[in-house]
Parts: sequence; structure tokens; C-alpha cells
Amino acid sequence: MEICHMMAKLVCASALLAVAGAANAAQFGINVVDAGGVPGGLGAPITWSHPTNGAAYNNANVSGNNPPSQSLAGAGGLPVTAYDSYIAIDSQGPTIGESSTGANDGYSSAGPGNYLGLSSSDTNAFRSSGGNGSLIGVWFNTFVTQSSTAAGFGDHALFIGQVTLRGGTSAPTTAGLLINVIPGSSTDPAQGVLGTVRFGAANASNNGGLWNQFYYLDVKTSTPVGVPSAFATGTTYEIYVVSLVPTPGAAGLAGLAGVAALRRRRA
Repeated sequence: MEICHMMAKLVCASALLAVAGAANAAQFGINVVDAGGVPGGLGAPITWSHPTNGAAYNNANVSGNNPPSQSLAGAGGLPVTAYDSYIAIDSQGPTIGESSTGANDGYSSAGPGNYLGLSSSDTNAFRSSGGNGSLIGVWFNTFVTQSSTAAGFGDHALFIGQVTLRGGTSAPTTAGLLINVIPGSSTDPAQGVLGTVRFGAANASNNGGLWNQFYYLDVKTSTPVGVPSAFATGTTYEIYVVSLVPTPGAAGLAGLAGVAALRRRRA
């Protein structure tokens, strides 16, 4: 009988550890990104600073806030547009990848369907005043854009924008973007829950438990090529919402905690 009990405990422990180990961050969707700074905006802007000039590079952008097309940004078009500053909600990433050669990587870079700025005629999400710069506004799609693993963060991520800044500029930061996260593979925006995300895995949030997993903002960087000299020594930041993958140690501790809880209940 004791052997049977021991086997049962081992099976339970194995199952719980397996669940914990499999508790990798899963697919999600987004249809709204709120960076505040505009009437009705509830999020906080993405900001940066430079000793003299905080303007972002978007001189080559012929699409306003939207990403350049593949044909334009590809090697056969005008590759410098790949380093433009723009907003998007895209499952794959920017039009051009992280390679400084400007090679086309096949990403789609779908633009947001709508942008809400300071007024109905405001179409510029990027602001600057002296050495301070910011990305503001609310951008959204009428449909849910699904995350993918294509960005290479180790699990699911969604690309939400890009900014190219001149050398000597601080990295982008925010007090918290407000995003609408739709769990799993659902395509229903009504299933989403609004919550705040910040840069850095250490600041990952599960929105007080309202989200089924943790999320944070992360970046991929590259050196812009073919841009004006003011930006030639700068950095291009691709901005993503990333789902947090628990470390093996944390997953194991979660499993052991489950075993301990099970034993307490049985006791």
C-alpha cells in the first residue's frame, strides 16, 4: 500500500512539474496600443532625450505613421526607409530585419488601421521639443493581430513600432503603455483586457491576475544605414510586446509548490 501511495505521489509531482515546465508564455493578440498624450489617451508616451535634439528620424517615410511597403524598403527600392520611425501592430516585425545591410527579411509590417492624435487632422505620432522626444497617441486595428515567435524572443511577441534616434540619445522608456490583450488565439476584441506594460522583463505584469500570463516591452536594435549624418551614429529601436517565459528554475519551484500544497491538503 505504501508503495502505491509513493507511486501516486511521484505521478502527481511529475504531472505538476510537467505543467509548470510547460507553462511557457502562449499566443496572444492585440488590437489597441495607447501611448497617451492625446485627448482620451490613458497610457503614457514613449519618451527619450538627447543633449540638443530629440527628433526621431522619419524623413524618408512616405506613409506618414505607417510602415513603408516591402517593395519600397527592400533592397530594390529605397532601403533607407527601413529605418524610418513608424507605428504598427504586426505579428512578424519590421519591414526590414535587424541586418545593417538592409536586406529584405520578408516581414509584412502591417500598419495600424487607425491613429488618434491631438486632433482629427493630427497624423504625426512622433513629437520633439528641444532635446526631448516622444511617441504619443492611440493606434489600433478593427481586428485582432496575433502574436508569433518570429521575432526571436524565445516566445510570442508583437511588433508595435519603431523609432530611429541620433547618437547620444537615451533609450526609449515609458511609465506604461496601455494595451488591449486578447488571450490565446481568439479573434474577438471584446475578449481583451486593458492593462499596462513597461520596458524590461523585470517589469513584466500580469495585470493583477486579469491577464493569463505576464507581458513586458522589449526592443531589438540595429545601426541605421544610408540615413542623414545626424542619425548615422544612432540606433534603430524595434519595439515589441513580449510574453514572459518562466525560467526553468521558476517553473520547477512552481511545480514543487503545487506538490507541497497537495500534500498539505491531504494532511
